[in-house]
Amino acid sequence: MKLLALFSSIFLLVNCAGDKPEQETDEFELSNENEIVQYIDRSLVEELIYEDEMSYVDSVYVFKDSAESEYLEVSVEREFGNEKWTYNSVNDSLEIVIITYNKESFFYTEEYILLNNSLIYAIEWEEFIEGEDITSWNCEYFIKESEIVYYTSLGHGETETDEWEPESIFDQWKVREELFNEISNR
Repeated sequence: MKLLALFSSIFLLVNCAGDKPEQETDEFELSNENEIVQYIDRSLVEELIYEDEMSYVDSVYVFKDSAESEYLEVSVEREFGNEKWTYNSVNDSLEIVIITYNKESFFYTEEYILLNNSLIYAIEWEEFIEGEDITSWNCEYFIKESEIVYYTSLGHGETETDEWEPESIFDQWKVREELFNEISNR
């Protein structure tokens, strides 16, 4: 047993010692979100493909992170009744709008991200607050060519009903699109 432990230690020492080969720098490792957005603009090939191993959902997350990190800097805020709309054109191809509102003890947030005028991402949140108790629900949608390619839901909400259909997000966006066009000056 001691001999096996000795050989294992020597094997690990030999394999871990010495010069490690230099790792190639990933072209996608950029220092800030502005560079990422510029890189994304240069890298668009039909859809959201940057690296072979990156999935569509991962690609959308890159856009989402870029958009969210930029949207507070030069945003347009408008109020329509009880709704607050925060819009930002991150660059010529990437736009984000966040809509917040409340009804009684329910607080809602909707977020939409468009790439080249096409919806690629949406998320909706709902929070019910009663005293110190908070019940939350959200559903996140990844959209490609006007079809949901992936969605995920957390918490207790409408996705738990038998009547719910994920495509309802398109109906919700259609209702929002007219005001979106107004706020984005289309």
